[in-house]
Amino acid sequence: NTDAEIDAVIDDILDRMNHAGVAPNVVTFSTLVDFYGRRGNIPRAKKYFEIMENEGIVPNEVTYSSLIHSMGREGHLKSAFELLHRFRAQHNVRPNVQTYTSLIDSCGKLNRLEKMFELF
Repeated sequence: NTDAEIDAVIDDILDRMNHAGVAPNVVTFSTLVDFYGRRGNIPRAKKYFEIMENEGIVPNEVTYSSLIHSMGREGHLKSAFELLHRFRAQHNVRPNVQTYTSLIDSCGKLNRLEKMFELF
């Protein structure tokens, strides 16, 4: 399936949820962030993260970890670390072991070992 086809299906599902009176929640948005992140579509993953926040839904450690992991895997290490710092500062959400492991793995794969020291 093409990205456009997938986007259309997801948009349709969200519309159907809305018409049925079922509001997307943190699980819905975290799933979308993770789904697009795994596909390497960071802009779309970030879009759903932003929609989530704009709708007043607070991201949890799963949401942040999914986006940080995807950004790191795709080589967007600077953005991943910026999100980590935001993660720590907002919403009283603390990074978990998956978050740190993802960043350590990304730093290693990108040969940015000095960045690992910024984690702690």
